[in-house]
Amino acid sequence: MTLFHWMSPCMRRMAVVSLCWVGMGVSQLAGAASYSFPGALPAGCSGSGTSYTCGALSLGAGDTVAVVNASTTITLTSLSANTAQINAAGVANLTLNMSGTLSAAGGATIKANVNAGAVSSSGAVSYVGSLSTTTGAISLGAGSTVTGVLTTTTGAITLLTGTSGSYTTVGGINSGGIVTINAYNRINGDTVGYLLSAAGHNVFGGSITTTTTYVSLGGNATVNGSIYAQTYVDTGGNSTITGSITSATSYIDTGTATTVGGSLNALGTYVDIHGSASVGGGIYAKSYVSMTTNSTVGGNITANSTVYMGSGSTVSQCVRSTGASTITVPSAGAVGGACCGAGSTCTSTCVTGTPKPATCAWPSSGLFAEYKFEQSSYGGTDGEVLDTSGNKRHGHVVGGASSTASGKFCRGLLIPQNLTSAIDALETGIDV
Repeated sequence: MTLFHWMSPCMRRMAVVSLCWVGMGVSQLAGAASYSFPGALPAGCSGSGTSYTCGALSLGAGDTVAVVNASTTITLTSLSANTAQINAAGVANLTLNMSGTLSAAGGATIKANVNAGAVSSSGAVSYVGSLSTTTGAISLGAGSTVTGVLTTTTGAITLLTGTSGSYTTVGGINSGGIVTINAYNRINGDTVGYLLSAAGHNVFGGSITTTTTYVSLGGNATVNGSIYAQTYVDTGGNSTITGSITSATSYIDTGTATTVGGSLNALGTYVDIHGSASVGGGIYAKSYVSMTTNSTVGGNITANSTVYMGSGSTVSQCVRSTGASTITVPSAGAVGGACCGAGSTCTSTCVTGTPKPATCAWPSSGLFAEYKFEQSSYGGTDGEVLDTSGNKRHGHVVGGASSTASGKFCRGLLIPQNLTSAIDALETGIDV
């Protein structure tokens, strides 16, 4: 039995249009180019083996670039990667050098170490390697990943705002320029910058250091290391810092409900601790210390001027004003002791209210840090040289300083003579 299917003229026209669109889609997919070094080189590229030169290279959406030989170097004027897959399944140690800009769009993969005039990507780009510039900026779109370190000499580094489910993740940051970390980003290693300005909800896998000015975390931050800033440090609220915080010339502000595992050292001015904050170690301030309600300090507090503690706040050890300025405590039992003045004999005359807490026993009130150097080895990692005073002012070695089994008693720290410009030392962050 033969069956016939009738189609109206309108339906036939729709079928023809549909077939045209299908054909166009197939044509676009087929238009993606495949290149190979060596082999089918893009237009404007030349070279052989492991060394190639290209001009301003612009790749199309979905293009693929295969690299055959390990340790290949491609030198370009600039590279517009679009969504291309560059060495995605490829060899180790591909290097891309360019004086101009590397730009890429979401979905691109670039497996290479990149040295560029600037780097700019929109959307989630996968960089398997490191990104480096001199004066140019590095800007990464939300959801991008960089397995290596972002490095600039003076150029700015910006990680754009992500989401709670789409963090931008980089291996580390080492910059002489401004570092701006918008919300929902992750840095797996250490972060170094001229200054660090963050918007909150960021995760720092290592320590943070600013070479010239401040650190501002924006709140809801996690720092798995210490913070060292030339000027002020502002953690924002609900942040967690596992190490210590040091401000070389200015103040420290912890924010509400922030937890600091180590100590706070404001070598320039004051320390402000907001409500429900916790400090595991001690606090030192060049001027005053202010604690609002329900905050805790596990070590000593030493300030040159006033110390103020709000209701519900506690200090496990000694609270001391070396200038014999006013010490305000919520109750006599809220502190381990009090000390007015810088001498070896403590009094409680500067403490407001009655009854007054017991005076601190000397020398515990004056013990700022103690390093026994009993660790078997050091590698320059933050917090590796332990402070056994209880104030958690842990340090790290610099240069060729090393552990030795031939200490005066037990182990010790061996520091070379420093006869050249290279520095070998113990870094504690303590102002002496």
